[in-house]
Amino acid sequence: MDATMCSHLIILSFMLLSPIAFAPGAGVADTLGKGRNITDSETLVSANGTFTLGFFSPGVSTKRYLGIWFSVSSDAVCWVANGDRPVNGNSGALVVSSTGSLLLLDGAGQISWSTNSSGASSAEAQLLDNGNLVVRDRGSSTILWQSFDHPSNTLLSGMKLGKNMWTGAEWYLTAWSSADDPSPGAYRRVLDTSGLPELIVWHGNVRTYSAGPWNGRWFSGVPEATGYMDLVTFQVTTSPEERSYGYTAKPGAPLTRVVVTDTGMVKRLFWDAGTRTWRTFFQGPRDVCDAYGKCGAFGLCDAGAAASSFCSCLRGFSPASPSAWSLRDTSGGCRRNVKLDCANGTTTDGFLLVRGVKLPDTHNATVNMSTTVEDCMARCLASCSCLAYAAADIRGGDVRSGCVMYTDDIIDLRYVDQGQDLYLRLAKSELPPPPAPSPRRPFPTVPVVGACAAAVAVGTLPNGTKVAVKKLTQSSATNEGSEVFMREVEVMSKIRHENLARLLAYCKDGNERILVYEGYTAPEYAAQGRLLTLKCDVYSFGVVLLEIISGKRNNDNPTLISDARECWNQHRIKEDLLDAAVAQPEPEILLELERCVQIALLCVQQSPADRPSMAEVVTMLTNSSSSQTRSSNRPVFDSMAASPLREANLSTQDASGAHEDSIYLT
Repeated sequence: MDATMCSHLIILSFMLLSPIAFAPGAGVADTLGKGRNITDSETLVSANGTFTLGFFSPGVSTKRYLGIWFSVSSDAVCWVANGDRPVNGNSGALVVSSTGSLLLLDGAGQISWSTNSSGASSAEAQLLDNGNLVVRDRGSSTILWQSFDHPSNTLLSGMKLGKNMWTGAEWYLTAWSSADDPSPGAYRRVLDTSGLPELIVWHGNVRTYSAGPWNGRWFSGVPEATGYMDLVTFQVTTSPEERSYGYTAKPGAPLTRVVVTDTGMVKRLFWDAGTRTWRTFFQGPRDVCDAYGKCGAFGLCDAGAAASSFCSCLRGFSPASPSAWSLRDTSGGCRRNVKLDCANGTTTDGFLLVRGVKLPDTHNATVNMSTTVEDCMARCLASCSCLAYAAADIRGGDVRSGCVMYTDDIIDLRYVDQGQDLYLRLAKSELPPPPAPSPRRPFPTVPVVGACAAAVAVGTLPNGTKVAVKKLTQSSATNEGSEVFMREVEVMSKIRHENLARLLAYCKDGNERILVYEGYTAPEYAAQGRLLTLKCDVYSFGVVLLEIISGKRNNDNPTLISDARECWNQHRIKEDLLDAAVAQPEPEILLELERCVQIALLCVQQSPADRPSMAEVVTMLTNSSSSQTRSSNRPVFDSMAASPLREANLSTQDASGAHEDSIYLT
């Protein structure tokens, strides 16, 4: 028997004879020093009680592993010491050796795992409040070894992924082989530091999922991160010494972790203390478009375009293998239609703006954080090898900065919420014609009925048709905007009724979703060019109500409101306003119709302050008592003529066209 084996057996024998170390179920606080040990029935618990270190068996396995887990959720194991060398039975023990190493011994005294650290004889191990197990000399702040430098499948607050550029040491997550086997599995999550920082999931040597390049606020393929930025702070370090990514939970935030599962799924989880469950705030891959390189080189993936296998070629490109694409194999990507015109420092090429996308892989891109986007365009145009460019940092809001120049195939491009702009280089003949120059007016954003918000503007089509243009906004953490858009298009495109505004056109360009309806304009919008109050919708309701009663369209009868007001004041609703094609109503019905006219005229008053709210309108419509009507039975309505409508000019293209098609509001 060699000296090392003898030493380990002596340590194990001491543990078996020590009544203090082996009190059944006894904890030993948060620190383990020389001469003490942790056996199968014992644990270390961090001072704040958040984390526990001890032995466990995952799932149906009977093998024993040393690990760290959340105290409130024992199945949420966040670190494993001996994943590839389990201990059989309950004879394992964790000790501090005389050389300052942590040793995990089995019943035969064999080492199943070791920190291989060295220090003084006074070295001790401590489980910190953030879940980090550290080894250091007693009384010293110098860490000899720490579990955060050896991640398992979980990223905790305070940990980091990346690379020490001086030593070459890397920190990455490795998935378990299965839910019952914590040995290193096939998937790992690594921070790619060759271009912009980018989190990549690998299956062996194959990339399976990318979170997208870091844009200064979040990884561009994970806009869901904006939904929990109030709970965590992200840290990305790019220095000569280190390139890394991590996060820190904010004070008062719930427990959180990021896990790579044995199937290659990445999950951001938060602990719900009320239900005592982990809630998933994000998981990726989320859909088919998150499969790395789904559409190949110069392909663009749209998760809402199942009919086209989710993939299309960027403008100026065509499928490299039409036969493969016809069989829904799009991995071969796309080829350029017209060769770029660039030689000897001169070019006629231009750039196509592709909006709302996760930036492509920057593995082979050139990154310059100290320049402007304008300079980036000039540099790209001057370099014949530059195929596209984008801003590297979006923290300035509308003022982007930094430069990413792509000199290789554009790979892993997809639409995402809050996506970024990519400028794709094309030959002059492939560029779309620019829209006719004209003054532009922005969409004013107002709430609309329902759960979503929308931006609404008024305008006229080239044929003179007055329209209301609604641009749906999409939640950062859900797919709500896309679902609402598709549902509204599907329903409204099939409905034809004289009392409903018709859907005239729709357009989808990346995350921009626009619906064009026949519209009615409140006076304050016509005067100011923007929606100032929520009462604009009330005005539109009043117009529709008068149309229903009179059987006349406001578009065909521009004096409908003034005519209705005059009929009311002269008590001639029955004679001059009611739809002549409808049989004369009974007296009781006539009273109800007169009340509806009164309510409609209240809704279309010149001043928004004089109009009722929609809640008041509902009350007046559903309550037959005249006392519930907001004004007297014969109110005196303001007779100010409506201001001339300052309408926008709209030009439309085929709404069913490619993603470059759009509706221009001028």
